[in-house]
Amino acid sequence: MNAAGMIRFPVFCLLALLALASALAAQEIVVYSLPQEKADAGLKERLDWEIPSRQWIPLNGLWRLKHPETGEAVGSVHLPCTFRGAERLVFEKKFDLERKAGCRYELHLGPTSGRVRVWLNDSLVYRDSKDHYPLSITLPYELLHGGQNTLAVSVRPGNRRFSDLPGFLPVNMPRLDTGILTPIYLEIKPPLCVETIRASVNPGDSLLIPRGSVSFNRPIPAGGQFRVRIGYLFSDSSGIASPQTLLSQELPVKDQAISEMALPAWPLQPLQPWSPEQPRRYWIEVSIDSAGQALDLLRRPLAIRAVHAENREFFWNREHRIVKGINYVYQNSEGSQLFDPELARKDLQDIKRRGFDAVRVILHPLPEAFYRLCDEVGLLCFQDLPISLLPARILETSPEAGSPGAEGMVSQSRKTLQRWQEHYQYLTALAERYNSLAAIGVAFSLDGESPLQRQRLRILLDRLGGTRPLPRYVSSLVPLPARPNDPAGQEIAGLLDFQIVEIVQRNEIEAEFQKVYAALEKQLFFPSAYSKALTYRIDSTTVTFDLLQIHDFYDKLTRNKLPGEFEGHFIPTYNDFYLELPSVQNGLKGEFEYNRVGLVDIKRQARDISPPSQTEHIFSPPEIGMVYEEKAARSFLYILIGFLNVVLFLISYNRYRVFRQNLAYSIRKPHGFFVNLQERISLPFKQSFFLLMAISLNGAIIYSSVAYFFRSNLLFDYLLSLIFYVPSQKQLAAHLVWNQPVFLVAVTVAIILIFYLLALAIKVLSLLGANRVRFNQALTATIWSASPFAILLPLGIFMYSILLTMKSYWILSGVLLYFHVWVYFRWINALRVLTDRLYFRVLLGFTVLFLLALGGAAYLYNQHYNAREHLQFVYHLYEFTK
Repeated sequence: MNAAGMIRFPVFCLLALLALASALAAQEIVVYSLPQEKADAGLKERLDWEIPSRQWIPLNGLWRLKHPETGEAVGSVHLPCTFRGAERLVFEKKFDLERKAGCRYELHLGPTSGRVRVWLNDSLVYRDSKDHYPLSITLPYELLHGGQNTLAVSVRPGNRRFSDLPGFLPVNMPRLDTGILTPIYLEIKPPLCVETIRASVNPGDSLLIPRGSVSFNRPIPAGGQFRVRIGYLFSDSSGIASPQTLLSQELPVKDQAISEMALPAWPLQPLQPWSPEQPRRYWIEVSIDSAGQALDLLRRPLAIRAVHAENREFFWNREHRIVKGINYVYQNSEGSQLFDPELARKDLQDIKRRGFDAVRVILHPLPEAFYRLCDEVGLLCFQDLPISLLPARILETSPEAGSPGAEGMVSQSRKTLQRWQEHYQYLTALAERYNSLAAIGVAFSLDGESPLQRQRLRILLDRLGGTRPLPRYVSSLVPLPARPNDPAGQEIAGLLDFQIVEIVQRNEIEAEFQKVYAALEKQLFFPSAYSKALTYRIDSTTVTFDLLQIHDFYDKLTRNKLPGEFEGHFIPTYNDFYLELPSVQNGLKGEFEYNRVGLVDIKRQARDISPPSQTEHIFSPPEIGMVYEEKAARSFLYILIGFLNVVLFLISYNRYRVFRQNLAYSIRKPHGFFVNLQERISLPFKQSFFLLMAISLNGAIIYSSVAYFFRSNLLFDYLLSLIFYVPSQKQLAAHLVWNQPVFLVAVTVAIILIFYLLALAIKVLSLLGANRVRFNQALTATIWSASPFAILLPLGIFMYSILLTMKSYWILSGVLLYFHVWVYFRWINALRVLTDRLYFRVLLGFTVLFLLALGGAAYLYNQHYNAREHLQFVYHLYEFTK
């Protein structure tokens, strides 16, 4: 036997895999930045209006880029910016400051993404992670220098496993870049200033009386020297041009010092509530003056509108409203989350022009400027929060006492819950300022049938309290049941105002709607098509794609061809966007990370869309149409390669009598065959290698056929993401699934390596006993123990055709399982013969060892990624849509 040839082959394969892995590990660092002129211009306009009497220092523009470890300057970059491909970036900027006693210096970084650290003059002043939450830091006065100061900011990607928001989502998660998303500035607050303004107006009150309070940074002394002026302004035009003063009055501070005061009950009766048809804007301003000298002035937007949902109806300003919504994922033309107000304005204006009146902002809040733009343009905003109930180690409030890591789990749970509450409170505060905010999504991609997620949702809703400034909803692929026979689900659903349900079974939309109605009973829901479809396979041989399915869905809904009456929908998605994890379903053009689902592409180039006046036909058939697999060349690849494999095998089988005898003997009398191997009766290397290649290639054809057949299936994509949870790994896996020749080669090599690993196990076990087994003996025994797989060689020819024609795959799965178990028992027999051990002991030992290894890996995987909950999600989605 040629032992050298048997060993060199796996070494070559291993080196090839290592080279591929090292190539994947090398990632390019990509940085997206906003020009300083654009950042400063928008910032100046806003701050000159909101805080005209305060000083502020813009910190946009060029920052030094420093090495994270050595601290040496390695370049420069403009901030704000986002980046990908780097584990950590450190930015540094020097600025001049005239330090004033009594003033407070507040650094505004705005919404950030990632883990942030901030140093002022080499002293750490901030360290935390609050993704997509506005970050403001009060700089310690004693650390500031009169003159030049040095500010350094370190940003690293968040941990999506369980600690950072929104956590790990296997599918439909937009790409989250790391960085600082909006312009940066340093605000200098005077010694006496207006701290906060909390104001709200209930349009149900006929007099429109504002309610709320104003707080100051320190008590205002009494005596009549200081005065507080409160005024209300409004504008019918967009932006902040030419606001008109509706009401203004000065309130002297006479009798006692005040640090907070309630808003006077002044009626604002002439005002009309905000609506998408009449998007008037309102402000409240509060100023402090002393002896006629203005000390501070603060303006804040004021929301005047009423919104609620009841009896399966949605109301705006006490009027029933049908919501015609669209899903919106903000990414600029380069696919970055770096916020550009001008681009967002154009997007919203185009959405309004197309006849929509609402946007659903996916997954996480956008910078505050976005909601200001929604107010100006006249669009309702349904805002998802970055709350996913899937990740591990969240809200585990009562682990077993004394268990390892119990204290850390409780601490992590409290921190996660606190962050969720902070995001919710931030949105409710914005709702007092911006009329467009219509509802808050308190859970994203919910599995309504999961007991664990129900429990977590109940804990969250209890912590948020019963008061609802805005309606609450959850978005789900599997709706939260509100049936009488499910009292627990009905009780939790009662704490929500409505649900946004992703309709993923788009080949049978009518039946899917009936299931949703049956699950939700009388609760309001809005159908959505943001998620990928369950499958693009219409029938056994016809495959469609996103835009065509969404077009059909939208057409049926707008033409009232679906059962029930709808209060609104969020069917289309405005723009294409990039995904955090590449999707196998996007493989038609090879751009697995690019979700081609929008009315416009990522460059904002419109697709073939009907005129805006024909709003019921906003789609036209997209550039990607049907694929008919019975006519596709790729469908015949498996037939061709499988046929050649069988022909070559039969030629060798008929031509070489020894090979034919060995194959028959190994199948019929495996024990005697392995005894001959133990007695060093050698087999020609070419026979073993040929059999190894034949069954490995056939196995690759079978596995590749299955993967390629389910390439357009959401559940397959979900499971693949659980295995390849790193974007680069998922990208490689998706490429392999769609590139059939490469996939066949890769899987063939992988199967061969498995044979070598099994042979290595025999070799290692023999070292523990008296019998010494040579590696080539172990490898030969392993290969010939799999000889029954030769019976399945014809299956490789027809495997893909069988998948196309069969509706149920249980029999096929059973046959494959039977052969794998049969070969496993044969390998155990070969192992015990070569090592001269008892069959039962070897079988029991290796089976237990295999189960322990599998169970240990599953346990660790579940601890890190909550795999059990993900698998339950897949099962529940399968059950709901079948």
